[in-house]
Amino acid sequence: MRLRNGKRISLIGLLVVAGLALLAAGCSGAAPVGWSGPTLSQQTLYIGNPQGYLLALDIDNGTQRWAGKLTGDKRASILGCAGPTQSSSAIYGTPAASGELVYSTSYNGKVYAFGVADGKEKWKYPLGNDLAHIVSGPVVVAGMVVFGNTDGKVYALDSANGTEKWTFKTEGKVWATPATDEKTVYAPSLDGRVYALDALTGSLVWKTEKIGGIIATPAVTADTVFVGSLDNSLYAFDKASGKEKWRFAGGNFFWAGPILKDNLVVAANTDGKVYGIEITGGKQVWASSVDGIISSTPTLADGSLIIGGNDGRLYVLDAATGKEVRAILSGTSIQGPLASSGSKVYVRTKEGDTTYIKGFDIKNGTPVLSAPLQAAITSTPASGQSSGSFNWQLIFIFALMIAVVFLLMNRRPRKS
Repeated sequence: MRLRNGKRISLIGLLVVAGLALLAAGCSGAAPVGWSGPTLSQQTLYIGNPQGYLLALDIDNGTQRWAGKLTGDKRASILGCAGPTQSSSAIYGTPAASGELVYSTSYNGKVYAFGVADGKEKWKYPLGNDLAHIVSGPVVVAGMVVFGNTDGKVYALDSANGTEKWTFKTEGKVWATPATDEKTVYAPSLDGRVYALDALTGSLVWKTEKIGGIIATPAVTADTVFVGSLDNSLYAFDKASGKEKWRFAGGNFFWAGPILKDNLVVAANTDGKVYGIEITGGKQVWASSVDGIISSTPTLADGSLIIGGNDGRLYVLDAATGKEVRAILSGTSIQGPLASSGSKVYVRTKEGDTTYIKGFDIKNGTPVLSAPLQAAITSTPASGQSSGSFNWQLIFIFALMIAVVFLLMNRRPRKS
């Protein structure tokens, strides 16, 4: 049946609009910024900044010792719109330092090793095409660097040269940084399971029954693995078998990882509460409320619990009772896990559009460090920008669209 002129024009218009929408989607996108927390090693703070640099900063004054750029291969969209050949990438996982090297994952799908002394890149993995985006941070165990990937796999690389040692496939994306006790790797997945893997071989030791998706790093004792879930519960699993020992219901989901203090597992929840829970039995001992949600994994400093709220405050709590000792304003929001050394706590925080690493002495709340997370070197164009090279793929797409429109407009009518 012949299309009426108005319907034909409408069809052509829809094709053109759809084509333009695809072009716009293929050639644009917001740049990720990451939420890397700081790692402390040998009087140095290692942290990823929003521009995709791993920064090494002096722990006393924040002076930049070096900045290593994490770059990935050019990734063309299905329509051929691509940025520069090398593009900086966000760092979501907290770096890991061991010996003479510091390791960092990158959202661009690569893992990097830099020399702690000079910041020179020692190796990167993979050498060819990038992996899927990496949100997990690295953990060092048994001479290997282990991390999770959004392709659902857990990877183990030789820590000295970056060669692949083993991989293990879960049933969902792996955002969480794995935990380890040096013999076993405990890897949570968004499929709702924790996988216990032999650290040397990557073979499965056990896996838990399915619960809600997990993005938090577990805490491990001699006989128990603790992990929070997006189903609003904190779980305790038997370390030998993976069987559930107990569960504790929070008011909302657990984004931050739990930490251990004496006979308590301390878990921060996005309901704005911190829970002190008995390691044996899962009974609540205390609960402390802060303003806003809590997504940053807490830390211990000078015997106190330090909590970072999204209101930009550090809350110092008595570990035995959960009572607030003091609150320290660090900025407008807090991102990433906290780190501590002695009585000093270090936090990634924002003031307006600027991201800082700040340090405070929790005994009196005195600031000891404030440094913007900006690499003190000239950066290359952001990955979202288009390249200056002539793009024949775009020309082909436009030509194809014009050809389709021409054929539709000149199509002979069929008999009814």
